[in-house]
Amino acid sequence: MKNKRYPYYEFEQAGSIWDLLMLSVQNYGAKDVFVFKRGKALHRKTYAELSGEAHALAAYFIQEGYVRQKIAILGENSYDWIVSWFGIVLSGNIAVPIDKLLLPEQVVFILNDVNAAAVVHSKQYTEIVPETLEDGTPLRRLCMETDLTACVEQGAARLQSEGQITVANTTGKDETALIIYTSGTTGIAKGVALTQDNLCADMNSLTQVALFEGKGLLVLPLNHVYAFQSLLVFMAEGVTTYISVSLKRVSQELKEYQPSAMCVVPLFLETMYGKVMASAQKQGIEKQLKLLMKLSLALLELGIDVRRRLFKRILDEFGGGLSTVICGGAPIDIGYVRAFRAFGVNVMPGYGITECSPVIAGSRNEHHRDGSVGQPIPGAEIRTDAPDGEGEGELLVRGRMVMHGYYNNEAATREAFDGEWFKTGDIGYLDKDGFVYITGRKKNIIILSNGKNLYPEELEIQLMKIPAVSEVVVYEYERQVAAEIFPNADWLAENEITDTLRYLEQVVEKLNKHLPLYKNITKLKLRDIDFPKTSTQKIRRNK
Repeated sequence: MKNKRYPYYEFEQAGSIWDLLMLSVQNYGAKDVFVFKRGKALHRKTYAELSGEAHALAAYFIQEGYVRQKIAILGENSYDWIVSWFGIVLSGNIAVPIDKLLLPEQVVFILNDVNAAAVVHSKQYTEIVPETLEDGTPLRRLCMETDLTACVEQGAARLQSEGQITVANTTGKDETALIIYTSGTTGIAKGVALTQDNLCADMNSLTQVALFEGKGLLVLPLNHVYAFQSLLVFMAEGVTTYISVSLKRVSQELKEYQPSAMCVVPLFLETMYGKVMASAQKQGIEKQLKLLMKLSLALLELGIDVRRRLFKRILDEFGGGLSTVICGGAPIDIGYVRAFRAFGVNVMPGYGITECSPVIAGSRNEHHRDGSVGQPIPGAEIRTDAPDGEGEGELLVRGRMVMHGYYNNEAATREAFDGEWFKTGDIGYLDKDGFVYITGRKKNIIILSNGKNLYPEELEIQLMKIPAVSEVVVYEYERQVAAEIFPNADWLAENEITDTLRYLEQVVEKLNKHLPLYKNITKLKLRDIDFPKTSTQKIRRNK
């Protein structure tokens, strides 16, 4: 791995979602864009077929009189979900993806807050979607499994009868095309209003930064812009994406589909690594494996790459072809990045936030700096609120990918901006080469009695290295630094540890000896169940 600056990749730039579909058909028309299962049957859709169905659905919405209306999407990841999104946006309407893990009352709140005209939903969520809004306005409900095919056929018939594609990019570049409700892990839900220009600016920049080839596997929930943006980039680069049925099936799907690329959150990699090391421990070869990993990295520094031979059995568990993984959504310990690099999988940390469509910094295929989330992507300017703009402070960003504001919430919009700079709420800094480092979240900061600031994330990363810890949140409790832990029951049982609290107290006591006194963890609490999480598996700290 050369790991040095090199020219950006070159792909044709799309100015709109309509442009993206047109270019993808022009460049990859007969190639599979999505592969997915319905029941046990495997289905394939080409770039040309996706474009045709998306335009047909858009024609249907236009024919039904939907103009600049909000149309929600609620359901598990599926090809129908994707077609629905494209059809809504192409028709000049506004897509409102809803997290399928929300409580029914939260779903109803979003539908009423945006004054939704219709909902495209999967059969599983039929009972959740109301027939009317709170003011009595009827809410059109379209079931993906039973209604969507007929809608597409009706739209296709209209297009055929007119003899031309009449559905064009009817949305102005600065008009809202997408509203995503996000409260992250803290705070009240806000609707992030993004335009086609926001999305395409981010997509175009990402195609310059990261190169994907072969097959991708979709595991992230599509209601998050991180997941959908990854699909847009995959499409711009001609990747065939396999749609995962569920996280429970991912291990099997990796072997079945043999992807070369994925976009994930850190928990996914942590889980994969944990399984590798647990298997090695069970076989009594954990020490040998770690020595091989060190040897692999040392040889790589010398320009000798024997990783895929050394770790073939491990790579086969990932499908055998996995080579590139984008990791975002939360901080990742560099230990995992290096471990997968040793195996032969290039983990590329990135940084983004929904309000920025979402990516604003990222590592490159052959240019990274361990501990960093990469450099600002083309078109994104990043500084901190420190006097020199580079010292540690809140990260500020500006660029075409930044939202214009929150839907129907001027107060929150004003609070989110410092002039033309968006305030991310994340604390970090940039080094002399422009690499971005994240040190914590502004809302999570602990201000100690001695006036020092402590970012709980840095302690959580250290605690997550302990095999007996499955999940952890660090916070202030009665002027103490407390760690609330959900233990790894399987590991504890395998190692015949019965007094979990006493064992963890001893391990944390050893950890404290390597930390400044003010960062010492002095209070431990154990949980019987895992922490509540968002659909991207981030812990909801306020819960």
